[in-house]
Amino acid sequence: PDGRLRDANPAFCALVGRSRETLLGTIAADLSPDEDRAVTRARVRALRDGAQASVTVEKRFVRPDGALRWGRLTITTLPLPDGTGLLGLVEDVTERRTLAARLAHEQQHDALTGLPNRAYFLDCTAAALARTREATRADEEARRAQGGAAPDDTTGSAASELLEPSAGTRVHVLLADLDGFKRINDALGDGHGDRVLRVIADRLRHATRGADLVARVAVDEFAILLVGVRDEQDVTSIVARIRAAITRPVVLRAAEGTDPSPAEASAGAPRVPDVIALRVSLGVAGADSG
Repeated sequence: PDGRLRDANPAFCALVGRSRETLLGTIAADLSPDEDRAVTRARVRALRDGAQASVTVEKRFVRPDGALRWGRLTITTLPLPDGTGLLGLVEDVTERRTLAARLAHEQQHDALTGLPNRAYFLDCTAAALARTREATRADEEARRAQGGAAPDDTTGSAASELLEPSAGTRVHVLLADLDGFKRINDALGDGHGDRVLRVIADRLRHATRGADLVARVAVDEFAILLVGVRDEQDVTSIVARIRAAITRPVVLRAAEGTDPSPAEASAGAPRVPDVIALRVSLGVAGADSG
């Protein structure tokens, strides 16, 4: 009744990385992160109220070294001499959860650069636009309530002010196209082309803000989702920083510190330059209410 463990079998001890002696008397909820406790607590409350005969939840358990293990916990009530207790059966599902997370990541990310892919970028852009529309709608309702008039037939500056989204609600999408990238692949081979893409991806990560999303959306195209920008000057500053980062020459052999491979040095193979200068087409599109 007090939430403390009265017994634990060897399998559960192995899952949480603790001995039976250590676990006895421990509050069961203390073995999980705070966010997992809230979910379990709500399920247990339904069980104690008699709303359900048993409950099942997947939650994490924290080992003494900080490592997390996933368990599928099924809880039922258990009559005890001093009241009604809870019996928990736990199945270790860590490998399944880890595999599922890895597969989900692979479905949403580009294998070469590690950046989000086109599908994930489109999903995030749609979600950002939905949040923008909701924020704009909330602004309109708040201003309508303050002004006491409906804006439907309003014209002129009053309407413009009413429909102006609040700071930080605009969404901008930047598209960066590496001009002539196919010629790099054709002349130097896919290996050096891949290296160029990885370098550009890394530069974009460092040139953007933490809240921005950088994705590879095609062979030689990258997209950047900017959210929460204050104004057009903010966008211009970000675009300038991105352009400066990705138009710097890309170092090839000099960065490796090694001689060309035998294949590169063979008769008829193209000479690999030390650096490649890139030309980039950078477009910007903005939306604030869809």
